[in-house]
Amino acid sequence: MSSLRCCMIDKNKNDEGLLLNLDLLEETREMAAIAEEKHKRNMKRKKEDTGKFGPKWEGPYEIIKVLGDRAYKLRDQEGKELPRTWNIADLKRCYT
Repeated sequence: MSSLRCCMIDKNKNDEGLLLNLDLLEETREMAAIAEEKHKRNMKRKKEDTGKFGPKWEGPYEIIKVLGDRAYKLRDQEGKELPRTWNIADLKRCYT
């Protein structure tokens, strides 16, 4: 016995939808490849930032600006602003 869903299907619209999905498949693959490359770059950068015995902790640094979503701009003890932003996961609490 057929279900209502099977009885009410419009085969032409279904075929059009399937063809549209095929057209979008290449774009979806490209987006996945871009995301994979971004992930590989981030992993490479993270690997370069860590030494043989784990992360290289330096500092202390001062937080000079909160950028939101756990991102911060830092300044070293000489007052020089660090060139990139830092995520809270990369920071270690320091009391001076």
